[in-house]
Amino acid sequence: MGRSIDSLVDSLDHIDVDIHASHLNYINGNDMYYRFEAAANGSTSWTTPYPKPQLTHHAHKDDAIGRIIAYDVLTTTDDINEPNNVIKLTSRIVAKDAMKKILTGIYYTCSVGSRITKIRCSECNQVLTEEGLCEHEKGDILENGNKVYWIVDEITYTENSFVNKPADPYARIVAIDIGNGVIPYKEFLDHRATLINELNMEDSLMDLNDGKLSASARKKLPDSAFCGPGRSFPAHDKSHVIAGSRLLDKSTFSDSTKTKIKSCLYRKGKPYGITPSKDELEQYPNMLTFRIDDEFSDEEVSTIAAYFEKNPDADLPEVEDTDQAPSEEPNNVESFDEIKNKDKDAIIAYTEKLISTHTDAVSELKKTIADNSKKINTLEKTITDKDTIINSKDDEASKYLDEVARTEEKYRQSLIGNIVDLQTLSEEKLNEDELKEKYNKRQIHSLVDTISDLHSEINNKLKETNKVDDPTLQDNEDNKENNKVTKDGKELPDGVDPKLAPFYHKNWRNE
Repeated sequence: MGRSIDSLVDSLDHIDVDIHASHLNYINGNDMYYRFEAAANGSTSWTTPYPKPQLTHHAHKDDAIGRIIAYDVLTTTDDINEPNNVIKLTSRIVAKDAMKKILTGIYYTCSVGSRITKIRCSECNQVLTEEGLCEHEKGDILENGNKVYWIVDEITYTENSFVNKPADPYARIVAIDIGNGVIPYKEFLDHRATLINELNMEDSLMDLNDGKLSASARKKLPDSAFCGPGRSFPAHDKSHVIAGSRLLDKSTFSDSTKTKIKSCLYRKGKPYGITPSKDELEQYPNMLTFRIDDEFSDEEVSTIAAYFEKNPDADLPEVEDTDQAPSEEPNNVESFDEIKNKDKDAIIAYTEKLISTHTDAVSELKKTIADNSKKINTLEKTITDKDTIINSKDDEASKYLDEVARTEEKYRQSLIGNIVDLQTLSEEKLNEDELKEKYNKRQIHSLVDTISDLHSEINNKLKETNKVDDPTLQDNEDNKENNKVTKDGKELPDGVDPKLAPFYHKNWRNE
């Protein structure tokens, strides 16, 4: 399986995945509630003024693995357990490693990145982005049983990321297109081996002599491998795409029918370099806008069905002329009549020749089988080695994640300890156990904010405590009075600067 996925990825320039990215009118794991109207208004930012990047783990400085090429705001979903309102994205993945991880189910769950410009508290309706934090803590359960959450009223989207633990547990890939049409992602994962094998070994479904699909081989193809109604116009490989296009050029089908089928054929043929010409685009201007799932009218279905009743193989590649000229060498196998007329020695010689020819053929066949068995063993060993390496890397990654989780918990408990110490310093009657239980429900960023607030509160109290009368102020006033007396004990005349008192005498101006 590993090698099949590698070969498929090598043959693709991209894959498209449909993602249920963010559910609306729903409280997610971060205690955030994205209003439907706000998300709908902000959804244009997914593709305007440029397609937003598809990332992993919100790593904004890393190269994007793809781009968001389309979006939609849905009011219903197929899963009865999933919230109905959701933003659906179509992400085009171009990074080879990311393609492989999607095909193997490693990249599955998602999280959106955004800039939120207006948030309200669910309990008191205070606009937190304008008026600051209120008295309610996000995530707390109040005495009335209400859970406090933040309501998002204005939002602009910046990216979508594959993550391991999404805040929205329903944010995930829901469909995939690897070149043969959109199919549900879970269906793809369940039948991955079959679907990839069909794509990688498309030529094995054809008769090597005439390129014609057998009935059993055609039956094995999924519905998504066809471009016409009634499983007509197979397009699982290059030759069938070309054959279907040629048939449409010669057919008398309506322009609407031709456009729908050709649009599908060109999408299937894109990996092989098959694209519509300028003339075709002028003739069929809607060529690139039709989707594979566009419905055919009853009249179109009837017309195509009637055509293929008369021409059952018309949508297949033309059969090549396999007639060969007679061999110049005589046939080595003689008839019974020819053999029975030979003498004993001639019959023995002829028999020995047949045995020798047969033995040589068997030996050559055994050699081919041995060579192929050796190649298979080598490939199996390579796959086993790669699986071992992958499992080792997965174990190593799990250890790192566990270490990160332990470190994060230590940091969290340290923050809680600091908060409890600061609060008990300011209020002696507080219960430490109750405080720890309260703050254990908080997230790290909330704990950091709490410590900052406590530091500010303590600093303010210290400033108020330090506001006492300065004893030097009265001394300065006394000095001012003393400064009005001259060095000979007389009062300083008006208009003379008191600072000059030590140097003053009445004749100072004549000296």
